[in-house]
Amino acid sequence: MNHIAYKLAQAQIQILPKNTSPKDYSLTTLMEIMGKVIGIMLIFAGVVAVIFIIIGGIKYAFSYGNPQAMESGKSTLLWAILGLVIVLCSYAIAVFVWKKLTGMPAFDPF
Repeated sequence: MNHIAYKLAQAQIQILPKNTSPKDYSLTTLMEIMGKVIGIMLIFAGVVAVIFIIIGGIKYAFSYGNPQAMESGKSTLLWAILGLVIVLCSYAIAVFVWKKLTGMPAFDPF
């Protein structure tokens, strides 16, 4: 029964390596899974930051000279860009630490 549940989980989310059984798990497999999860989270954070940059630009462009709307758009742009910079820096730090700890290449979320 556990083998069937494992196959179903593997079919739903292709994070786990193919052709492995639950008994084949090792530290390397765990590191691969962690790398994929971290990579996916970083991509998600980057996409969210870009969406907020677009929203801030639209707010600023359609402010029509209203000082409060312009300030809101500027603020959204500022914080979104700051968030994107933080995401990029965290990616660089995570790749550096990942390579030092595991000796494996950078994250491959796909």
